[in-house]
Amino acid sequence: MAKSQSSAPPLYPHYLPTRPDGFSKAIDTPLFEGTEPGLRADPAKPEIFTSFSEVIEITPVIGTEIKGLQLSKLSKDGLDQVALLAAERGVLVFVSCTFSPGEEPRDEIDVD
Repeated sequence: MAKSQSSAPPLYPHYLPTRPDGFSKAIDTPLFEGTEPGLRADPAKPEIFTSFSEVIEITPVIGTEIKGLQLSKLSKDGLDQVALLAAERGVLVFVSCTFSPGEEPRDEIDVD
């Protein structure tokens, strides 16, 4: 029978994860009702895949680079499409996404 990996000492103990406060129990979070914005999105993602944007898959499975898309100009439907793409690809990188002076960046997607 093979020796279990978990019983062996770690090869690189200095690289084990640590917490500055030591161990702390997980927070008991009550169940809540939530809405997933990506479920409202058009699967074709017409506001992301436009003639003005360039979409490149960073790897075949995870990560997408998007050039030429201005998040501040997207409609609510467009932001839902961004949420869907983020759920599908895991990581989104927006290149050349700028904000006008005085324009507040959007930091959340409306979940209502």
